Amino acid sequence: MATVINRGNGHWKLRVYIGQDKDGNKIRKSKRIVAKSKRAAMKELDKFRLQLQAKELQAEEVAAPVHKDMAITFDNFVGIWDKRHNIHLAMTTREHNRTLLRNRILPFFHDKPIENINVEDIRAFIYELHQSEIHHNSRQKQRFLSETMIHKNFALLKHILSKAVEWGYIKENPCDRLEHREIPKPNYHHYPIIQEEQLKKLLKAIDDLPDNYSELKHRAIFYLTLMTGMRKAERLPTVQYCLHRDSQEAG
Repeated sequence: MATVINRGNGHWKLRVYIGQDKDGNKIRKSKRIVAKSKRAAMKELDKFRLQLQAKELQAEEVAAPVHKDMAITFDNFVGIWDKRHNIHLAMTTREHNRTLLRNRILPFFHDKPIENINVEDIRAFIYELHQSEIHHNSRQKQRFLSETMIHKNFALLKHILSKAVEWGYIKENPCDRLEHREIPKPNYHHYPIIQEEQLKKLLKAIDDLPDNYSELKHRAIFYLTLMTGMRKAERLPTVQYCLHRDSQEAG
């Protein structure tokens, strides 16, 4: 847990809780900084938290060093990877990785020695992903993981094993031994892009609409969307304002 306390006049106090002592009391570290805004202070809080986590990891490695010639299970290595690499990623990416690990990857590889994972294990994992059902209620039809989600699980597994190679825990990444056709590929949706001639016809059709209030209102919203690229959620307040004004005029 970490908090930012505003001390006024651009002064902030950063406070990070790092655990409990033997009596159950919270252990916390504090730091005073100067920042122009709460957003800037939050960035400094993130840096401070990472510094403390790095020191904690170094202390753990000194107290109980991991010997690379000792058998280490996959879930043990994931713990090392999480503290050494994943913790430094953006929060959304970090939590997304942990969710993928918790839901699919760790249940399959958890207690297997990482040096014993071979290409056949990778093939078996990919096969299991293809057979995995998505949780659904009795009223929904049976659904399986999408190709894109299978690709994300495989990509994360391959990345973790590549770090195991880089840090000297294994000699080679078994994912690299898959044939090209065996590698899961994402199935992203590619939406068609309107072409120049099509856009000209569309704009002409819009310009030819009657110049009454209703058409002018929708034309303005269309041009605003076209010029700014605003999304539906950003456009909605404008539409709601127009509807509110229409109801007032009708009343």
